[in-house]
Amino acid sequence: MREKYLSILIEAFRNNRSVKFVVKQDNKKEQRLKLLMKYSYWKALHFGSLYMNEDESACAFVVDSSKKKFAIASILWDLKLIFYCIGVFNLSRALKREKILKTFHPSGKFYHVWYIGVKEEAQGKGVGTELMNKIIMDCKDAPIHLETSMEQNFPFYERLGFEKVIDLKQDKNVLRMYRKA
Repeated sequence: MREKYLSILIEAFRNNRSVKFVVKQDNKKEQRLKLLMKYSYWKALHFGSLYMNEDESACAFVVDSSKKKFAIASILWDLKLIFYCIGVFNLSRALKREKILKTFHPSGKFYHVWYIGVKEEAQGKGVGTELMNKIIMDCKDAPIHLETSMEQNFPFYERLGFEKVIDLKQDKNVLRMYRKA
């Protein structure tokens, strides 16, 4: 089942600006992207929820801030991410962005929609909306946060009731953080 999640998200995020900002762009970028998605899958599995729609054309990883806890395995995954995905030279830039984003997270419990992806052939058919509505229903007890660097997704999240928190410049692109209370 893990491979189905990874396949959808690798396809959906292959050309994503935020992923390109974080993942070292070299001849191993595809392997690095797969490692990022494996890392994210592990985090959502242990500290949140995995979502997959019925026809397996869309999925999402959601992290529950109240479930995050210290784990040796988590440290090992972080190190693997740093050395094999982000790269040591790109680390400070990625950490700087993460630090800025964390200043806009609430101090209490919240949900972070880390990744949501829809297979290309299913896009524009309401699949992403249906999946996000399921997430919203499941996460009613705390605010929901997400970020997107895909400008075409801004209206999508706004139609679902998300409010812009901040636009963060990254290289020549914008990363927008949203919140739904």
